[in-house]
Amino acid sequence: MNDFYDIAPEAHQPDNYFQLKHLGPKQHVATFGIPKRNDYGERSYSNHTIKRDTVVGDYDRLFANMIYKTNPPYDVELLLNHHYNKIIETNPNGHKVFLRHIKYVVLPLLEKHKRHKVYVDLINEWVDEKRESQSLLNKVVNLDMDQVKSETVSNDHTLKTIINMDDAFISYSWDNEEHEQKVLEFTEHLRKKGYDAKIDKMISQQETATNFVKMMHVAMLNHQKIIVVLSEGYKKKAETFTGGVGEEYQLLLSDISKNPKKYILVSFQGRFEDIIPFGLQGRDIIDLSLPNGLEALYHKLSGKDKYVFSEVAAEKPNLESVQIDDFKAIDPTKVISIENPSVKMDNSGSTGGLYREIEFKVVFGFKNIFGKSIEGFAYEIKIKQELITKSYYETVQDGYYVISGSVSSKLFPNATAKTDSIDVKVMAHSISQIFGTVVTVSVHTDFGTHTREFQVMELFKVRPPSQSWGDPTPLSRDLFL
Repeated sequence: MNDFYDIAPEAHQPDNYFQLKHLGPKQHVATFGIPKRNDYGERSYSNHTIKRDTVVGDYDRLFANMIYKTNPPYDVELLLNHHYNKIIETNPNGHKVFLRHIKYVVLPLLEKHKRHKVYVDLINEWVDEKRESQSLLNKVVNLDMDQVKSETVSNDHTLKTIINMDDAFISYSWDNEEHEQKVLEFTEHLRKKGYDAKIDKMISQQETATNFVKMMHVAMLNHQKIIVVLSEGYKKKAETFTGGVGEEYQLLLSDISKNPKKYILVSFQGRFEDIIPFGLQGRDIIDLSLPNGLEALYHKLSGKDKYVFSEVAAEKPNLESVQIDDFKAIDPTKVISIENPSVKMDNSGSTGGLYREIEFKVVFGFKNIFGKSIEGFAYEIKIKQELITKSYYETVQDGYYVISGSVSSKLFPNATAKTDSIDVKVMAHSISQIFGTVVTVSVHTDFGTHTREFQVMELFKVRPPSQSWGDPTPLSRDLFL
């Protein structure tokens, strides 16, 4: 393997255009045929392949090959940035050694061929730009902040401005006009709230021929707080080290561990992975779309904690040990009793002394038989799909509606909780489909789950349509058309 490149796992295809393929443990050197004759003098050949172990240099040659196949040539910057990004993400101090490797290992491979001169020139320009950027980056990161406040740090005019320490600089990506407008409004809001917030547009309109790369480095140092507005565009540019966002991201990665309170990460659209660069994952992000988002931001800008905690007391509470009782499993059926449901006949239709349809209203009850209060529980009722005619029960499993619910309030001993009324309709044309089926009721508590079944034909009892006296009888096919 070669640690300078982003290489796909062995036996896997590259995830993207820039990733190098894995070459495996062996490399093909040559294949040749060995002649031989059989007992009849007939000649045949057997192939013989020579392989060698894969070495580090094989990946350098593969990378050089990808470079001179890049079209248009200037897109080679994207390829270089991709692998440069891999080094910086895993080793923030690997900047120098990566540039040296490109300069003194990869470039000589390209310089052997005159037709690759355009790529050599482009890579040299890229290396020089990265070195200049890192030089300025190191100068900014290594400055002593007390010295910055009291004296001129450098003869470089772009760095003299850091003597004046401001409140906050807002960093963001130029994603689109709507996003830029929202950043402008955000900046104006902070200024109206007493925070001296600045953005690039405010600085650039006061200067001519602004060097945005230097401006970003100076601004990152020149302000006591840096507000980073995360977005999908910011993540993309940061992880590919593109433009001013890429330059700033390098500085941020180098400095945020030493000065974590200086940097404030905010979002206009929640905390989604699509907006968080890899190097900032796990960091606190203020969601400004939430009602308390701005208040949280004000606390961080002001350096004032929201909560005031007491000093640690000299004495601790006097604690007594509690003896652990022997383990006793609690039978979930001894916690909640599934009571016989209340079933009331509602409406019906009949012809010639036989039912066409019958409607019922069913209410299930659950009684606390545990002897102690129960902090809520959940239940499920499975009933044949043909018995439910309304469409508001959405979950269907194997021909059964699953009606789910819960009791969130405390249920005291011997108290009973009831479900809402469930509308059931028995239809003549579907009577044969409900014969032999059951209504299954399950209760889920902290102690486990228990279930009780009710036979449909026993649960819904009626008298014949022409009879108004006597006890109701179980449903049967003879009662329906």
